[in-house]
Amino acid sequence: MNFPFPGTKNSQAALKRTEVSLSGKKACGGSQRLSPILFLFLLFASATYALENDTNASRPLQINLLPDLEYDPDNGFGYGLNLILLRDGSRAGKYDFNLNADLEASTDFRTLLKTINSSVILDLPAVVVGDFRLHLRFLAAYHYLPFEYFDGIGDSDAAIGYSSLMATNHQYTYLSDGGFVQSSVAIPFADRNSGSFADAEFWTGLRYLQEKASESPVLPAGNVAPELAAEKPLGWTGGEDLSFQTGIVLDTRDFAPNPRSGIYAEADAEYSPKLFTDSFDFFRTTAIFAFFWSPLSFYRNFTIADRISMDALIGEVPFYELATTGGLNPNDGFGGQETLRGVPRNRYIGPCKLFDNLEIRFRWLDFPVSIPGFEDVWHIENTLFLDTGGAWTNFLPGNQTMAATYGAGLKLVRGEDTVYSFDFSFWNASFAGVYADIGQEF
Repeated sequence: MNFPFPGTKNSQAALKRTEVSLSGKKACGGSQRLSPILFLFLLFASATYALENDTNASRPLQINLLPDLEYDPDNGFGYGLNLILLRDGSRAGKYDFNLNADLEASTDFRTLLKTINSSVILDLPAVVVGDFRLHLRFLAAYHYLPFEYFDGIGDSDAAIGYSSLMATNHQYTYLSDGGFVQSSVAIPFADRNSGSFADAEFWTGLRYLQEKASESPVLPAGNVAPELAAEKPLGWTGGEDLSFQTGIVLDTRDFAPNPRSGIYAEADAEYSPKLFTDSFDFFRTTAIFAFFWSPLSFYRNFTIADRISMDALIGEVPFYELATTGGLNPNDGFGGQETLRGVPRNRYIGPCKLFDNLEIRFRWLDFPVSIPGFEDVWHIENTLFLDTGGAWTNFLPGNQTMAATYGAGLKLVRGEDTVYSFDFSFWNASFAGVYADIGQEF
Protein backbone atom coordinates (compact mmCIF):
# COMPACT_ATOMS: atom_id res chain seq x y z
CA MET A 1 0.00 0.00 0.00
CA ASN A 2 1.23 3.42 -0.83
CA PHE A 3 0.69 6.40 1.39
CA PRO A 4 2.01 9.80 0.46
CA PHE A 5 2.54 12.30 3.24
CA PRO A 6 -0.56 13.64 5.02
CA GLY A 7 -3.17 15.56 3.13
CA THR A 8 -2.62 14.51 -0.46
CA LYS A 9 -5.06 11.68 -1.09
CA ASN A 10 -8.82 11.70 -0.90
CA SER A 11 -11.04 14.53 0.16
CA GLN A 12 -11.10 17.12 2.92
CA ALA A 13 -8.97 16.94 6.03
CA ALA A 14 -5.48 15.94 4.94
CA LEU A 15 -6.32 12.29 4.48
CA LYS A 16 -4.43 9.61 2.59
CA ARG A 17 -5.85 7.02 0.25
CA THR A 18 -6.63 3.83 2.17
CA GLU A 19 -7.60 0.45 0.83
CA VAL A 20 -9.51 -2.74 1.71
CA SER A 21 -10.36 -5.58 -0.66
CA LEU A 22 -13.83 -6.13 -2.04
CA SER A 23 -12.72 -9.07 -4.14
CA GLY A 24 -9.61 -11.17 -3.85
CA LYS A 25 -7.82 -14.03 -2.13
CA LYS A 26 -7.51 -14.24 1.59
CA ALA A 27 -4.00 -14.20 2.99
CA CYS A 28 -4.44 -17.63 4.56
CA GLY A 29 -5.96 -19.26 1.47
CA GLY A 30 -9.47 -19.61 0.14
CA SER A 31 -11.33 -16.75 -1.46
CA GLN A 32 -13.87 -14.07 -0.77
CA ARG A 33 -15.73 -12.74 -3.80
CA LEU A 34 -18.29 -10.01 -4.13
CA SER A 35 -20.84 -10.43 -6.90
CA PRO A 36 -20.19 -8.02 -9.79
CA ILE A 37 -23.88 -7.10 -9.74
CA LEU A 38 -23.67 -6.24 -6.05
CA PHE A 39 -20.49 -4.29 -6.63
CA LEU A 40 -22.11 -2.21 -9.40
CA PHE A 41 -25.10 -1.64 -7.16
CA LEU A 42 -22.82 -0.34 -4.41
CA LEU A 43 -21.14 2.03 -6.83
CA PHE A 44 -24.54 3.34 -7.94
CA ALA A 45 -25.70 3.66 -4.36
CA SER A 46 -22.56 5.54 -3.42
CA ALA A 47 -23.30 8.20 -6.03
CA THR A 48 -26.94 8.38 -4.92
CA TYR A 49 -26.22 8.76 -1.21
CA ALA A 50 -23.16 10.98 -1.41
CA LEU A 51 -23.99 14.18 0.41
CA GLU A 52 -23.12 17.57 -0.96
CA ASN A 53 -19.43 18.36 -0.40
CA ASP A 54 -19.71 22.15 -0.63
CA THR A 55 -16.44 23.78 0.47
CA ASN A 56 -18.03 27.22 0.78
CA ALA A 57 -20.24 26.46 3.74
CA SER A 58 -19.94 24.76 7.09
CA ARG A 59 -22.23 21.89 8.19
CA PRO A 60 -22.52 19.90 11.42
CA LEU A 61 -21.79 16.54 9.77
CA GLN A 62 -20.99 15.17 6.32
CA ILE A 63 -21.35 11.53 5.32
CA ASN A 64 -19.74 10.64 1.99
CA LEU A 65 -19.91 7.16 0.45
CA LEU A 66 -18.03 7.42 -2.82
CA PRO A 67 -16.61 5.08 -5.45
CA ASP A 68 -12.82 4.77 -5.32
CA LEU A 69 -11.51 3.97 -8.81
CA GLU A 70 -7.89 4.07 -9.90
CA TYR A 71 -5.47 2.64 -12.41
CA ASP A 72 -1.72 2.34 -12.74
CA PRO A 73 0.54 0.11 -14.88
CA ASP A 74 1.86 -1.77 -11.83
CA ASN A 75 -1.30 -2.72 -9.93
CA GLY A 76 -3.80 -2.63 -12.78
CA PHE A 77 -7.39 -1.49 -12.21
CA GLY A 78 -8.40 -0.59 -8.65
CA TYR A 79 -12.01 -0.46 -7.54
CA GLY A 80 -13.73 0.03 -4.22
CA LEU A 81 -15.62 2.32 -1.87
CA ASN A 82 -14.59 5.23 0.31
CA LEU A 83 -16.51 6.19 3.46
CA ILE A 84 -15.87 9.56 5.11
CA LEU A 85 -17.54 10.86 8.26
CA LEU A 86 -16.63 14.53 8.60
CA ARG A 87 -17.69 17.40 10.84
CA ASP A 88 -16.73 20.79 9.47
CA GLY A 89 -15.13 23.49 11.57
CA SER A 90 -15.99 27.16 11.60
CA ARG A 91 -14.10 27.95 8.39
CA ALA A 92 -14.40 26.50 4.88
CA GLY A 93 -12.08 23.57 4.33
CA LYS A 94 -11.29 23.04 8.02
CA TYR A 95 -12.72 20.24 10.12
CA ASP A 96 -13.21 19.14 13.72
CA PHE A 97 -13.57 15.37 13.31
CA ASN A 98 -12.83 12.87 10.56
CA LEU A 99 -13.19 9.09 10.31
CA ASN A 100 -12.05 7.59 7.00
CA ALA A 101 -12.32 4.02 5.70
CA ASP A 102 -11.72 3.04 2.09
CA LEU A 103 -12.49 -0.35 0.52
CA GLU A 104 -10.54 -1.40 -2.56
CA ALA A 105 -9.05 -4.24 -4.56
CA SER A 106 -6.65 -4.04 -7.53
CA THR A 107 -6.40 -6.54 -10.36
CA ASP A 108 -3.16 -6.94 -12.33
CA PHE A 109 -4.10 -7.54 -15.97
CA ARG A 110 -0.95 -9.54 -16.75
CA THR A 111 -1.34 -12.11 -13.97
CA LEU A 112 -5.03 -11.63 -12.99
CA LEU A 113 -3.86 -11.61 -9.36
CA LYS A 114 -5.53 -9.28 -6.88
CA THR A 115 -3.94 -6.96 -4.35
CA ILE A 116 -5.72 -6.57 -1.01
CA ASN A 117 -5.24 -3.52 1.20
CA SER A 118 -7.08 -2.03 4.15
CA SER A 119 -6.81 0.85 6.59
CA VAL A 120 -8.80 3.10 8.88
CA ILE A 121 -7.89 6.66 9.86
CA LEU A 122 -9.27 8.64 12.80
CA ASP A 123 -8.31 12.33 12.72
CA LEU A 124 -9.08 14.65 15.66
CA PRO A 125 -7.49 18.08 15.02
CA ALA A 126 -8.86 19.97 18.01
CA VAL A 127 -8.60 17.97 21.27
CA VAL A 128 -8.32 20.24 24.30
CA VAL A 129 -6.19 18.96 27.20
CA GLY A 130 -5.93 21.58 29.93
CA ASP A 131 -4.47 24.70 28.35
CA PHE A 132 -3.28 22.85 25.25
CA ARG A 133 -5.09 22.11 22.03
CA LEU A 134 -3.72 18.99 20.34
CA HIS A 135 -4.15 17.32 16.97
CA LEU A 136 -4.48 13.53 17.42
CA ARG A 137 -4.30 11.02 14.58
CA PHE A 138 -4.59 7.21 14.58
CA LEU A 139 -3.98 4.92 11.61
CA ALA A 140 -4.16 1.14 11.17
CA ALA A 141 -3.36 -0.52 7.84
CA TYR A 142 -2.98 -3.99 6.34
CA HIS A 143 -1.93 -5.21 2.90
CA TYR A 144 -1.69 -8.47 1.01
CA LEU A 145 0.17 -8.56 -2.31
CA PRO A 146 0.30 -11.98 -4.01
CA PHE A 147 3.27 -10.84 -6.11
CA GLU A 148 6.13 -8.33 -5.78
CA TYR A 149 8.64 -7.90 -8.59
CA PHE A 150 12.38 -7.27 -8.17
CA ASP A 151 14.80 -6.62 -11.03
CA GLY A 152 18.21 -6.37 -9.40
CA ILE A 153 20.01 -4.15 -6.90
CA GLY A 154 21.20 -0.64 -7.77
CA ASP A 155 20.93 1.39 -10.95
CA SER A 156 22.02 -1.18 -13.55
CA ASP A 157 20.23 -1.31 -16.92
CA ALA A 158 18.93 2.23 -16.44
CA ALA A 159 18.15 2.50 -20.15
CA ILE A 160 15.70 -0.41 -20.23
CA GLY A 161 12.31 0.76 -21.47
CA TYR A 162 9.03 0.01 -19.77
CA SER A 163 7.61 -2.35 -22.41
CA SER A 164 10.75 -4.50 -22.65
CA LEU A 165 11.04 -4.56 -18.86
CA MET A 166 7.50 -5.87 -18.52
CA ALA A 167 8.15 -8.60 -21.10
CA THR A 168 11.61 -9.87 -20.19
CA ASN A 169 12.57 -9.10 -16.59
CA HIS A 170 10.88 -9.38 -13.20
CA GLN A 171 13.49 -11.83 -12.01
CA TYR A 172 12.31 -12.13 -8.41
CA THR A 173 8.81 -12.72 -7.11
CA TYR A 174 7.67 -12.46 -3.50
CA LEU A 175 4.41 -12.66 -1.61
CA SER A 176 4.01 -9.66 0.72
CA ASP A 177 1.72 -9.77 3.75
CA GLY A 178 1.79 -7.20 6.56
CA GLY A 179 0.62 -3.93 8.02
CA PHE A 180 1.29 -1.15 10.48
CA VAL A 181 -0.35 0.92 13.21
CA GLN A 182 0.53 4.52 14.04
CA SER A 183 -0.50 7.26 16.42
CA SER A 184 0.55 10.89 16.37
CA VAL A 185 0.19 14.07 18.41
CA ALA A 186 0.48 17.44 16.68
CA ILE A 187 0.89 20.77 18.52
CA PRO A 188 -0.54 23.68 16.50
CA PHE A 189 1.61 26.83 16.57
CA ALA A 190 -1.28 28.99 15.33
CA ASP A 191 -5.07 28.85 15.21
CA ARG A 192 -6.14 26.33 12.56
CA ASN A 193 -9.18 28.47 11.74
CA SER A 194 -7.07 31.57 11.12
CA GLY A 195 -5.60 32.49 7.76
CA SER A 196 -2.47 30.41 8.36
CA PHE A 197 -1.28 27.79 10.79
CA ALA A 198 1.62 25.48 11.55
CA ASP A 199 1.62 22.06 13.16
CA ALA A 200 4.50 20.21 14.78
CA GLU A 201 3.57 16.53 14.84
CA PHE A 202 5.26 13.84 16.92
CA TRP A 203 4.36 10.30 15.96
CA THR A 204 5.17 6.71 16.82
CA GLY A 205 4.11 3.39 15.35
CA LEU A 206 4.70 -0.29 14.66
CA ARG A 207 5.16 -1.91 11.25
CA TYR A 208 4.85 -5.65 10.66
CA LEU A 209 5.92 -7.22 7.38
CA GLN A 210 6.04 -10.84 6.23
CA GLU A 211 7.56 -11.81 2.87
CA LYS A 212 7.69 -15.25 1.27
CA ALA A 213 9.30 -16.52 -1.91
CA SER A 214 6.42 -17.47 -4.19
CA GLU A 215 5.87 -19.01 -7.57
CA SER A 216 6.54 -16.59 -10.38
CA PRO A 217 3.42 -15.60 -12.36
CA VAL A 218 5.64 -15.02 -15.41
CA LEU A 219 7.10 -18.56 -15.33
CA PRO A 220 5.41 -21.96 -15.79
CA ALA A 221 3.32 -23.10 -12.85
CA GLY A 222 5.27 -24.56 -9.95
CA ASN A 223 8.52 -22.69 -10.66
CA VAL A 224 10.21 -20.16 -8.40
CA ALA A 225 12.21 -17.58 -10.37
CA PRO A 226 15.57 -19.33 -11.05
CA GLU A 227 17.64 -16.17 -10.56
CA LEU A 228 16.33 -15.89 -7.02
CA ALA A 229 17.28 -19.46 -6.12
CA ALA A 230 20.69 -19.13 -7.80
CA GLU A 231 21.81 -15.81 -6.28
CA LYS A 232 20.32 -16.32 -2.80
CA PRO A 233 20.48 -12.70 -1.56
CA LEU A 234 19.93 -12.05 2.14
CA GLY A 235 16.29 -12.80 2.87
CA TRP A 236 15.72 -14.58 -0.44
CA THR A 237 13.37 -17.12 1.17
CA GLY A 238 11.44 -14.36 2.88
CA GLY A 239 11.24 -13.15 6.43
CA GLU A 240 9.15 -11.67 9.21
CA ASP A 241 9.96 -8.22 10.61
CA LEU A 242 8.47 -6.06 13.36
CA SER A 243 9.72 -2.45 13.28
CA PHE A 244 9.41 0.35 15.82
CA GLN A 245 8.90 3.77 14.22
CA THR A 246 9.04 7.37 15.37
CA GLY A 247 9.36 10.79 13.78
CA ILE A 248 8.54 14.50 13.75
CA VAL A 249 6.67 16.56 11.14
CA LEU A 250 6.47 20.33 10.55
CA ASP A 251 3.51 21.36 8.38
CA THR A 252 2.68 24.94 7.32
CA ARG A 253 0.63 24.15 4.18
CA ASP A 254 -2.35 26.44 3.70
CA PHE A 255 -4.73 23.62 2.72
CA ALA A 256 -3.33 20.09 2.82
CA PRO A 257 -5.56 18.31 0.24
CA ASN A 258 -4.66 20.87 -2.46
CA PRO A 259 -1.97 23.27 -1.15
CA ARG A 260 -0.79 26.45 -2.82
CA SER A 261 1.68 27.67 -0.21
CA GLY A 262 3.68 26.42 2.75
CA ILE A 263 6.15 23.63 3.49
CA TYR A 264 6.04 20.05 4.74
CA ALA A 265 9.13 18.62 6.48
CA GLU A 266 9.52 15.18 8.04
CA ALA A 267 12.36 13.33 9.83
CA ASP A 268 11.85 9.71 10.88
CA ALA A 269 13.63 6.71 12.33
CA GLU A 270 12.76 3.00 12.28
CA TYR A 271 14.38 0.05 14.04
CA SER A 272 13.69 -3.61 13.37
CA PRO A 273 15.27 -5.94 15.98
CA LYS A 274 15.71 -9.66 15.43
CA LEU A 275 12.60 -10.81 17.27
CA PHE A 276 11.77 -13.90 15.22
CA THR A 277 13.85 -16.76 13.88
CA ASP A 278 13.48 -15.48 10.31
CA SER A 279 13.73 -11.73 11.06
CA PHE A 280 16.64 -9.31 10.58
CA ASP A 281 18.28 -6.53 12.60
CA PHE A 282 18.38 -3.22 10.71
CA PHE A 283 17.85 0.54 11.09
CA ARG A 284 16.27 3.09 8.75
CA THR A 285 16.25 6.89 8.55
CA THR A 286 13.95 8.90 6.31
CA ALA A 287 13.84 12.62 5.50
CA ILE A 288 11.21 14.40 3.38
CA PHE A 289 10.88 18.06 2.43
CA ALA A 290 8.23 19.65 0.21
CA PHE A 291 7.34 23.23 -0.61
CA PHE A 292 4.43 24.91 -2.40
CA TRP A 293 4.75 28.39 -3.93
CA SER A 294 2.28 30.54 -5.85
CA PRO A 295 4.50 33.34 -7.24
CA LEU A 296 1.81 35.34 -9.09
CA SER A 297 -0.21 37.62 -6.82
CA PHE A 298 -2.82 38.19 -9.55
CA TYR A 299 -3.19 34.47 -10.34
CA ARG A 300 -3.00 32.36 -7.19
CA ASN A 301 -4.05 29.20 -9.02
CA PHE A 302 -0.56 28.86 -10.52
CA THR A 303 1.58 26.80 -8.12
CA ILE A 304 5.10 25.41 -8.19
CA ALA A 305 5.42 22.32 -5.98
CA ASP A 306 8.44 20.17 -5.19
CA ARG A 307 9.10 17.18 -2.93
CA ILE A 308 12.44 15.52 -2.17
CA SER A 309 12.81 12.30 -0.17
CA MET A 310 15.90 10.49 1.11
CA ASP A 311 15.87 7.03 2.69
CA ALA A 312 18.82 5.03 4.11
CA LEU A 313 19.02 1.48 5.53
CA ILE A 314 21.93 0.10 7.55
CA GLY A 315 22.57 -3.22 9.26
CA GLU A 316 21.28 -6.66 8.34
CA VAL A 317 18.89 -5.50 5.62
CA PRO A 318 16.84 -8.25 3.92
CA PHE A 319 16.47 -8.18 0.17
CA TYR A 320 12.73 -7.43 0.20
CA GLU A 321 13.22 -4.25 2.30
CA LEU A 322 15.54 -2.67 -0.26
CA ALA A 323 12.60 -1.41 -2.33
CA THR A 324 10.64 0.16 0.52
CA THR A 325 10.79 3.68 1.93
CA GLY A 326 9.90 4.62 5.49
CA GLY A 327 8.34 7.60 7.20
CA LEU A 328 4.93 8.54 8.47
CA ASN A 329 3.43 7.05 5.29
CA PRO A 330 5.74 4.29 3.98
CA ASN A 331 5.87 3.25 0.34
CA ASP A 332 6.05 -0.40 -0.69
CA GLY A 333 8.11 -0.33 -3.85
CA PHE A 334 10.52 2.33 -5.08
CA GLY A 335 9.23 3.38 -8.48
CA GLY A 336 5.63 3.66 -9.61
CA GLN A 337 2.87 6.06 -8.75
CA GLU A 338 4.09 7.35 -5.40
CA THR A 339 7.76 7.95 -6.28
CA LEU A 340 8.78 7.77 -9.97
CA ARG A 341 5.77 7.83 -12.30
CA GLY A 342 6.62 5.80 -15.39
CA VAL A 343 9.24 3.57 -13.73
CA PRO A 344 7.84 0.16 -12.72
CA ARG A 345 7.47 -0.36 -8.99
CA ASN A 346 10.55 -2.03 -7.45
CA ARG A 347 12.63 -1.32 -10.58
CA TYR A 348 15.44 0.33 -8.55
CA ILE A 349 16.23 -1.10 -5.13
CA GLY A 350 19.08 -0.59 -2.68
CA PRO A 351 19.84 0.54 0.88
CA CYS A 352 20.16 4.20 -0.19
CA LYS A 353 17.33 5.85 -2.11
CA LEU A 354 16.68 9.42 -3.27
CA PHE A 355 13.90 10.86 -5.40
CA ASP A 356 12.47 14.28 -6.28
CA ASN A 357 9.08 15.26 -7.70
CA LEU A 358 8.69 18.69 -9.37
CA GLU A 359 5.26 19.87 -10.53
CA ILE A 360 3.83 23.03 -12.11
CA ARG A 361 0.10 23.23 -11.40
CA PHE A 362 -2.35 25.68 -13.00
CA ARG A 363 -6.14 26.00 -13.08
CA TRP A 364 -7.89 27.32 -16.17
CA LEU A 365 -11.61 26.50 -16.00
CA ASP A 366 -14.36 26.70 -13.36
CA PHE A 367 -17.85 25.29 -13.95
CA PRO A 368 -20.87 24.49 -11.75
CA VAL A 369 -22.35 20.98 -11.56
CA SER A 370 -25.99 20.45 -10.55
CA ILE A 371 -26.15 16.62 -10.70
CA PRO A 372 -27.69 15.37 -7.41
CA GLY A 373 -24.98 14.28 -5.03
CA PHE A 374 -22.27 16.13 -6.95
CA GLU A 375 -23.49 19.74 -6.72
CA ASP A 376 -20.51 22.04 -6.39
CA VAL A 377 -18.23 24.32 -8.32
CA TRP A 378 -15.76 22.11 -10.20
CA HIS A 379 -12.42 23.11 -11.67
CA ILE A 380 -10.08 21.80 -14.34
CA GLU A 381 -6.37 21.95 -13.59
CA ASN A 382 -3.31 20.79 -15.50
CA THR A 383 0.15 19.83 -14.30
CA LEU A 384 3.56 19.37 -15.82
CA PHE A 385 5.85 17.10 -13.82
CA LEU A 386 9.42 15.82 -13.69
CA ASP A 387 10.31 12.86 -11.44
CA THR A 388 13.93 11.87 -10.79
CA GLY A 389 15.47 9.30 -8.48
CA GLY A 390 17.64 6.26 -7.95
CA ALA A 391 18.76 3.57 -5.52
CA TRP A 392 22.37 2.70 -4.67
CA THR A 393 24.54 0.90 -2.15
CA ASN A 394 25.69 4.24 -0.66
CA PHE A 395 25.39 8.01 -1.13
CA LEU A 396 29.11 8.59 -1.79
CA PRO A 397 29.95 10.39 -5.07
CA GLY A 398 30.73 7.90 -7.78
CA ASN A 399 29.01 6.28 -10.71
CA GLN A 400 25.47 6.66 -9.45
CA THR A 401 22.92 7.39 -12.14
CA MET A 402 19.35 8.61 -11.73
CA ALA A 403 16.23 7.72 -13.66
CA ALA A 404 14.11 10.60 -14.95
CA THR A 405 10.49 10.56 -16.06
CA TYR A 406 8.25 13.40 -17.16
CA GLY A 407 4.71 14.01 -18.21
CA ALA A 408 1.50 15.96 -17.87
CA GLY A 409 -1.57 15.61 -15.71
CA LEU A 410 -5.26 16.44 -15.84
CA LYS A 411 -7.01 17.20 -12.54
CA LEU A 412 -10.75 17.43 -11.96
CA VAL A 413 -11.26 19.28 -8.68
CA ARG A 414 -14.55 19.30 -6.79
CA GLY A 415 -14.74 22.41 -4.63
CA GLU A 416 -11.20 22.70 -3.39
CA ASP A 417 -10.53 19.45 -1.59
CA THR A 418 -11.47 16.47 -3.80
CA VAL A 419 -8.99 15.97 -6.64
CA TYR A 420 -9.39 13.33 -9.37
CA SER A 421 -5.96 12.90 -10.97
CA PHE A 422 -4.91 11.50 -14.35
CA ASP A 423 -1.15 11.56 -14.96
CA PHE A 424 0.41 10.60 -18.32
CA SER A 425 4.06 9.62 -17.94
CA PHE A 426 7.05 9.15 -20.29
CA TRP A 427 10.30 7.31 -19.60
CA ASN A 428 13.29 7.12 -21.94
CA ALA A 429 11.32 9.05 -24.58
CA SER A 430 8.58 6.38 -24.60
CA PHE A 431 5.05 6.51 -23.23
CA ALA A 432 5.11 4.65 -19.90
CA GLY A 433 1.48 4.63 -18.83
CA VAL A 434 -1.44 6.41 -17.21
CA TYR A 435 -1.90 6.81 -13.45
CA ALA A 436 -5.46 7.53 -12.28
CA ASP A 437 -6.15 8.17 -8.60
CA ILE A 438 -7.92 10.39 -6.09
CA GLY A 439 -5.80 13.21 -4.65
CA GLN A 440 -2.73 15.19 -5.54
CA GLU A 441 0.51 13.21 -5.88
CA PHE A 442 1.88 15.22 -2.94
